[in-house]
Amino acid sequence: MGVDVNDVLLGRASCEVVPFRLPFWIESRLLVPIPPRPSFLGGKLLRRSDRMFISGATGVGKTLFAMGLAEAICTASNFMIYPAGIGGRVLYLDYEVGRETMQERASYLAVPRERLAIVCCDDAELGDDGLRSLDSDEGQQQLLAIVESYRPDVVIVDNLYSACAGSILGGGDRSGAGQAHEAVVPFLRDGLSRRNIASVLMHHTGNDRSRPYGDSRLTWQMTAHLHLERPDGAVGPELLVSCKKLRGDREHEPFLATWEAGVWTTCQPERQKTARPRRLTDAQRVVMQSLVLAIDQEGEPVPPGPGVPTIEARGVREDTWRHRYYAKRQLEDENSKRERDTRSKAFRDARDAIEAAGYAASANGWWWLVAQGTQT
Repeated sequence: MGVDVNDVLLGRASCEVVPFRLPFWIESRLLVPIPPRPSFLGGKLLRRSDRMFISGATGVGKTLFAMGLAEAICTASNFMIYPAGIGGRVLYLDYEVGRETMQERASYLAVPRERLAIVCCDDAELGDDGLRSLDSDEGQQQLLAIVESYRPDVVIVDNLYSACAGSILGGGDRSGAGQAHEAVVPFLRDGLSRRNIASVLMHHTGNDRSRPYGDSRLTWQMTAHLHLERPDGAVGPELLVSCKKLRGDREHEPFLATWEAGVWTTCQPERQKTARPRRLTDAQRVVMQSLVLAIDQEGEPVPPGPGVPTIEARGVREDTWRHRYYAKRQLEDENSKRERDTRSKAFRDARDAIEAAGYAASANGWWWLVAQGTQT
């Protein structure tokens, strides 16, 4: 016979409390220490295993925006209002424009090849079929094979419409992007997020340019969503960046972004305005790549002192950077003093230009990467 709850509350009866136990597999997971803070690949914008959605009308600048984000992740530097993260390797998948156009768009990037891989739909190495449709089993297995080979931290898919074999533009709101909702997004979750790989999915808008085209369930399964629009009266390449979905303290008000000299800068008045760095020459870009590679492979915490940022920064001594550059630009005649002097002067000139542009800073013989155009 059961015990009346009211009798127990009034003290007229008692009952034995059976302790509740969690299943063993949940208890074992609770014993795993939780990290004190998430590992942001692109400072408070993209975390490991995140699935980000970037939407915007055709020609608004989605690809340039995504490539700027890729550069910031590869070099562990700030991206407009978003502070620098720990950085990582980026795999950029172009399903639309092809190798020649992508090389032109990527010409301004100061990123070493070891940190950024761009795979285009017309690459001969992929065979006659190129990049296969991401909503097919063959295309998903092809992407997983590329991921296993390159080991990226972030995969950028440009763009959803071109990556799908079937049309995602249906006759109505509920039918649009249905195929992506049923195949592509679950693959990003099960195939990439569970491998601790973040993904960025580019997508177009429809007639309503204030939202991405298709079923709203498409964005429900994403952990972040940025929407790009051309502001009214815009002259030149300008964007209004709106935060549609960013969890926790990552949310922000819309801000204006301007594309000038190969760099995205922000015009938001509430935050520190980012100065535009000078565009590096090809020779200076090689020296910059040597610094990024040296920090990536031999970087150490920069000792605290005057001019050193308050947050922990990883850097290298100038000698380490110089030797890395010399190894990258090995000259044919090592015994020629003239050649050695020319190489040394080229390094010093590029080093000074990189610091003046705001890509790197130094103190006490140490060098580290800083936010674009923002000196610490």
